[in-house]
Amino acid sequence: MKYLLCLFTAIILSGCASTMDSIAGIGVINESTSTFDGSRIISVSPSWVAGATDTDLTATKIGARWNSSTPEYVALLLSYSSSVNYGDSYVSFSGLKINIGGSIKSFTVTGSTSHSSSNYNSVSNDIYTQSEAVVVIPMALLRDMLTAEDVRLRIEYLNEYEDVRFNFEESGYGQRLAKSYIAEMLSKI
Repeated sequence: MKYLLCLFTAIILSGCASTMDSIAGIGVINESTSTFDGSRIISVSPSWVAGATDTDLTATKIGARWNSSTPEYVALLLSYSSSVNYGDSYVSFSGLKINIGGSIKSFTVTGSTSHSSSNYNSVSNDIYTQSEAVVVIPMALLRDMLTAEDVRLRIEYLNEYEDVRFNFEESGYGQRLAKSYIAEMLSKI
């Protein structure tokens, strides 16, 4: 009986995590058609990735966007959320290194990092901030990232970096991570 109760609780909590992510705009898949050239666009909003272990989530989230007008490439969306009272308010992304089983490829950010903030939140007494940038990589490399057992990313800022593990599909707490959402996005192409 205890086993069934534990199993039921785990299923409920897993469902709650997915629902909360969706409400928060994390891992949301969107399909649209460009009003400019009629191309098909599929994207997934940034989601968490793991740090050294699957229970250590990083400050930077990763999403992706694909456009049928350039099908051999995909844009990885780097997103850093904070507040003026916690951590760095803003970061400026400079590049991304992808290490798949020891083979390292380097990419630079396309354009500059976008910085935005929300209005003052009187409940938490905070101003929430957002830093976002795009790195374009070959679609074949993204597919390799989804199938490889050991994928490590180095997200580079102007003055520092953050190392993350892309090979986890869910955290040790049962929350879906960026790899899982990006794989689901690719299944719609």
